[in-house]
Amino acid sequence: GEGEKTFLECAQRLMNGGDLENIPGLFLLRTGGRANFTPRTPLTNEEFNNLPQPAMDGLRPDIYRWGFWKKCRAIITSRGCPHRCNFCSVWKMNPGVRMLKPEAVVDMIANIPTSHVAIIDDNFFVSESRAFEIARMLLRKGVKKNYMAQIRTDSASNSKLMGVWKKAGLEVVVMGLEFVEKARLDFVNKRSVPETNI
Repeated sequence: GEGEKTFLECAQRLMNGGDLENIPGLFLLRTGGRANFTPRTPLTNEEFNNLPQPAMDGLRPDIYRWGFWKKCRAIITSRGCPHRCNFCSVWKMNPGVRMLKPEAVVDMIANIPTSHVAIIDDNFFVSESRAFEIARMLLRKGVKKNYMAQIRTDSASNSKLMGVWKKAGLEVVVMGLEFVEKARLDFVNKRSVPETNI
């Protein structure tokens, strides 16, 4: 699950000389194979938007890469997915969808010192209206970067959305094509049609 609150509570507990028992979100394995887990409620959309932006000023840009891109930074602008593909763990680990506001995404990207940005959301175009707004804001503010994003094939078939993102700097998309037969797509509960995968 999500670690922001859990990690903070672990650090506070240890700094105060306490133990890690019963901290929500923490899985502890005991001797003899006994497991101890206390579930934690996922962050709300408001809590997700109130998280501080990652401190990137101390990171060396020359050691981070994404695939064939050198000097790349990875960011997450949303968590979760509304789809229920039966082979995927995303919707089980991140129930619901939480999204940063477009303004926050643009500010985060504008402050990244590298020219390449990997947007590693589970589905960056989960809200196409939000994706449009982010691209338009990047263009209006003159933020020039090269992007990689993980999206679904049904979003890739939206030519207007793909067009505005191409103008904004989208170079690489990562998509799961899984199958091109409707029966197989239905079997894995993909909620898409063969036409978007061909």
